[in-house]
Amino acid sequence: MASQNTAMTRPTKPASVSRPSSIEDQSASSETTVPAPRSDTTSLSALPDLKSLNLRGNFGVLYEDQNCLATLTKLTNLSLQDTDLVAEELLNLKNLPKLSELNILENNPNRFCIPYLSQLKQLKRLHFSSEYFSKEDWQQLKMALPGVEIIDFKSYD
Repeated sequence: MASQNTAMTRPTKPASVSRPSSIEDQSASSETTVPAPRSDTTSLSALPDLKSLNLRGNFGVLYEDQNCLATLTKLTNLSLQDTDLVAEELLNLKNLPKLSELNILENNPNRFCIPYLSQLKQLKRLHFSSEYFSKEDWQQLKMALPGVEIIDFKSYD
């Protein structure tokens, strides 16, 4: 795996852009917001019962800390929207046994994400945009994820 990391290319966001992360626990009545520097995801390990996590806008969060989600085995809903996600980082999600909903909008996914997404056997819903997919890639994605509701914001269907 270490050799694959060198092949990853990370698009960069302007340095002036910074957004807080928010952590949502659906079992709690209120939302907990944890503003943190981009690379500070260590506080997530203190939340093993977390069911829903919104990391929207935390650019490169899985690239900078590949194990940041390792302890979140009860996580069912994850938003990685607008995190500059690259396909190889989806590999980190295969160890989330209860992950049923994933949002990867605003990440410019390409056909290279299909093998990683197909490993998420428990996935029921995927928020996605196929604007960087060919029609053939789109069909391949649908075949790789049978039974998954793909909520696409640019579909070939």
